[in-house]
Amino acid sequence: MERLLRLPDRLLVIAELIGEGAAVADIGTDHGFLPVYLAQKGFARSIIASDISAGSLESARRTAAYYGVTDKIEFAVARGLDGLDETKADTIVISGLGGETIMGILNEAPWTMHPSVNLILQPQSKINELCGFLRERRYNLHDVRLAYNNGRYYTVLYIQGDIRFSILEIGLNPMEFPKPEYELLYWLSCSEDSLFLGYIDSLIAKNNKIIAGKKGSKMSFILRKVYQTMAYEKIRELYIKCL
Repeated sequence: MERLLRLPDRLLVIAELIGEGAAVADIGTDHGFLPVYLAQKGFARSIIASDISAGSLESARRTAAYYGVTDKIEFAVARGLDGLDETKADTIVISGLGGETIMGILNEAPWTMHPSVNLILQPQSKINELCGFLRERRYNLHDVRLAYNNGRYYTVLYIQGDIRFSILEIGLNPMEFPKPEYELLYWLSCSEDSLFLGYIDSLIAKNNKIIAGKKGSKMSFILRKVYQTMAYEKIRELYIKCL
């Protein structure tokens, strides 16, 4: 009987963004769950599983062998996109890494800015900084999805080169929403994602907890958190009005 891999929601959301016939490179593949799932589904024309860790890549090979798809995946030990033939992948997945690490990988691979390249990014941290980097480099935000796994929200970005919009073009007051993270949240609020309300509420609760527990902190830090929370609440109001 054929074994079928069941993906956690975080990776399932990523898989749903991959187009049929895509040439996929999963960077930082770890256990190789996403490449194995794609190989079993059969709608990617080629799949590369890459990781900087030889140990992690060996784990990915074991996963592929267990599910009987080793011959459908190319395995590579590599740092980021180093050594990847640009012609062998049109869809680059970088998930489960910190935003700073993702920025470093993209910074060293400017060819990812070409409109023919699809990027699917799921940062574990520093999403605000990553959004600023993507805007500055003029990447094109096509879609944003939320996933919820084990009590935590994850943001998945689907991106191409060439900027799609700015805050001014989508009608937000740049004095109220001056940062890329708010632009991203506004996008999510317009997407009618069923997870958005829980997500924005979790951000507000997190900030309120920080504000309450930072009585000895610098006033500038507290004010930043207060203004940030006010922006979150404004975007939440916009979302409620759209329901």
